[in-house]
This record gives sequence, structure tokens and C-alpha cells, in this order.
Amino acid sequence: MKKNYEEIFTSEKITVLSNKKNDSRIMNLTCPIYQTNFLTDARQILNKGTYRAIKFIVKQIQDERIMLESYIKNNETLKINISREDILRWYPDEHAHRELKAAAEWLNNTDVKYETPTGWVMAKLVGEVSYDINTGMTIYITPGVLPLYYVVNKHFTMLDFAVTMSIQDKATQFFYDKCCKWRSAGIFSYTPLELAEAINVSPITNLLKTRYILSADREMKKLFQEGLIDFYFDTYELRSGKGRGGKLDKFIFRIQDCLPGTEKDYQEQAHMRTFIIETIKSTVPSLVSDDIFRQLKELSRTELKDLCSEMSIFKNELRENKIKDARGILWFKLRNRYNINPNGAERLKKNPQNEYPKFKKISEEIHAKSQDDAASKEEQYTQATLPFEDDKPSWWSYWSDTINDIISNYRVGDREINEVEKKTLSYMFNEKDKFSPQYDGEELRIQIEPNIYKNYVAQPFSPLYDGLHQAIKDSTFKFFPNLKKLSYAVSDYGGKLTIFPIKEL
Repeated sequence: MKKNYEEIFTSEKITVLSNKKNDSRIMNLTCPIYQTNFLTDARQILNKGTYRAIKFIVKQIQDERIMLESYIKNNETLKINISREDILRWYPDEHAHRELKAAAEWLNNTDVKYETPTGWVMAKLVGEVSYDINTGMTIYITPGVLPLYYVVNKHFTMLDFAVTMSIQDKATQFFYDKCCKWRSAGIFSYTPLELAEAINVSPITNLLKTRYILSADREMKKLFQEGLIDFYFDTYELRSGKGRGGKLDKFIFRIQDCLPGTEKDYQEQAHMRTFIIETIKSTVPSLVSDDIFRQLKELSRTELKDLCSEMSIFKNELRENKIKDARGILWFKLRNRYNINPNGAERLKKNPQNEYPKFKKISEEIHAKSQDDAASKEEQYTQATLPFEDDKPSWWSYWSDTINDIISNYRVGDREINEVEKKTLSYMFNEKDKFSPQYDGEELRIQIEPNIYKNYVAQPFSPLYDGLHQAIKDSTFKFFPNLKKLSYAVSDYGGKLTIFPIKEL
């Protein structure tokens, strides 16, 4: 190791050495430069100002539509001019030049070293940087590090930049990046030691919770409320053992993209229940019943998401022929883990040996902007019936499940519909003036806007809607309990309703 330098970070792609005496760094790339995104691979060693400055440079590259490939190919130094007006737009503080100067010093004091197929390269993350109070900032980037900016540029979005410029805390930036990475999974976790190492702080549990986790929790929920980001996270502790609370094993972070109790939340839960039912139905049809569907509605928001994730994994493993006893595995998951009784109407009593893990929520609650939007306590979701907004009847979840079932299984001929077509159907069904259902326990009457009925249901103008009428019939009788009669109601221009009986049992 180089004299006076100590290792401060290492990963599969990057090793960083630091000299505290002169505040310089050496970044050794241990894989091909085009496979390295130093913004994410070495994120924890970047302070907030440096991180923002790099994004600011990349934004300017995009704004000026600079083709980095040509500079790299021709081995040319890139010169970037950032006007004072643009700086003041994103750095409204009159002392912004201090943050930019500190970031420029950090980047200029960081050497990058890596091997090439025919030799090696040594360069600085930025070369010469100058600032003038009247004209702005000029930055030179040498060809040796341009590939790093090229990789960042490929993954750059304006929304991501706006969030980066708004985030105040380093811990928030860390959790924002992790939520982006794990959003499709909906969950990620760290042991206290892993989390401390990831954000390069002391592994003291209380400090992790108060200074870093809850600080990021508050800021991300504030950004969510302001509409700048469309997700946030809730934090849970997973504990084991006896004593006062037991031993903290892990922090569990659940990514949420809607408030509990909103229409979007109901739609998501309905979609998950539909997916679970369809997975069971396609594997072991004999296990599907109205009783199972009713018990699924008793699951909490957290349990439902976890069961949906398990079903997704189960479905993939089944497709890859990794499962021999599909019925046995489904039976075990439903009974022993989620206390769902495939043979009965009521959920089973919890078995302590197989009980669903106990998560203690430590995250702050997020409140809707108005009382009409949502209730904020997740505990409300442990009740048998989900709470609905004031203008929604108690049976509305049946309609939500019906819509999700139609969209999920809709086909045009032999092909499945694409995402754009799914969004079109979803928009149409969720507009009150287009489809408005009324249910009295035995009869479902769907009032349909006249033009929609004529051109989409009765006489479809496009092949996309040829199967719409049949899909409505099939799905409504699947999800509305005790449904005996289905009819459409269509008004004429004078407002008079005409009733069209569709199906009666």
C-alpha cells in the first residue's frame, strides 16, 4: 500500500485509499471502467456536496447534448461551461460557490487508476476548474475519466437530479438510492453492523436509529408529501430471543408508493389478491374457494405483500421445475405461515412455532394532506374488513378485484395485452362517469356511459374491446359473493335509464 495512504473503502469494483494529511485519494478500479458507476459503487465516501456536484456536471452534459462517445474515441479533453444563472437556479444560496469549490477540490484531489488491455491509465476525476462570479464555472475533464461520466450519464434522469439537489442529509441520499435499487422487490434489509458499514458510521444501534434511519425516514416522507418522489419507506425491527425486547437481528425497510387507505392502496391490494388467487388456481385449482379469498382480505398490508412476493418466487421456481410437491408447499405457506385455512371458512389460530415474523415498526407515521385522502395507521389493516374512503361502500373491494382480474387476464385473440393497453383499460374502468357499479348483495348493476357502452361494449370499434363484455361477465361472478344477477344500465340523452339484463343465475 502506498505510504501515508489507508484503505477507506473496498468493493468488487473499486478500492479507495485516502491520505488524511493532504486530503487526497486514490481510486483503484478493479474491473473494466465501463462496468463501474462510481456514483453508486463508492457512494458512501462521497459527501453531499460532491455527490450533487457530479450530478450537476452530468446534467450540464445532457443539457448541452454533448456526445461523450466522440470525446472518448478521439481522446479529447471535455470543457464544460456552467453559467451563473444555472448555478443560482439550483444553488439559490449566495454562498453556493463554496460548496462547489469544496466539491471541485475533492474531485481534483482524487486520482483514478485502472488497467487497460494494453496498459494502464492515471487521471483525476476533474482537471482544471475555475469560477468567476460574473460568468460562472468552467470545468475540464480529461479523456481518462470520461468513461466514468459516460456511465453515470446513461443512468441519469432529471427527476433523480432534482431529488439529489433537494435532499439535505447524506443518510437520506443513501436510503433514496437503495429504495430506487430495490423498488421492484419492495423490501430490503440490513443487520445493524451491515448498515453501519454501508454508511460508514459507528454501529451503535440507538445512533443508527435516531441519527440516520429516522432522519432519512422524515426527509423522504416530506419529499413524498411534496410530490418530488413517488415512494417512501417504513422501517421495522426484526428481533429474536428473550429479555427486554430480545436481540435486534435486522432492520427491515419496506418501500411504499402510496398512503394506507387511499384508492391506489386498495387497487394494489386488490391486484395482489388477484395474483395470489390466480397462482393458486393455476397450480392447485381445488384449493381456490370464496373462503380463501375472504381470508386473504384479513391479511395486513405487510402480510399481503410478503405472501404476494412468496407466490411470485413460487411461480418462477415451478416454471423452472424446481418444485416437486406444489400442493404441499402451497398448503404449508398458507396454513403454517399465514394461518389461512384452505378447508375452512375461518383463519387458523396462530402456531407460535410457525408464526409470521414479528416486526416492530419504528418508522414515523406519514399523514395524508387531508382527512379525506387516507387514514394513517397501518394497524387498521389488521381488521377483517379493509377501511374505505367515505364515498366508497363496503363492497367496493369486489369491484377493484374485478377490474384487476379483467386487466390481468385480458387477451386479444391469442396474445396478452401490452402495458399501454392495460393502462387504457384501467383508466376507463376507474373513471366514475364511464363505469359506475351498484350492488345490493345479490344484483350488480353497472351504469355505463352511453358512448362507452355503444363503441366499447355492445359494438366494439376496435379488436382490443371485442372481449370486454365477456371479461366483465366472467370476472364479476368470480369476485362478487352471492351475485345472482348482472345487468347494464345506460342512459339516453334525456337521462332515462335503459336496463340490459346480462346474466342471471
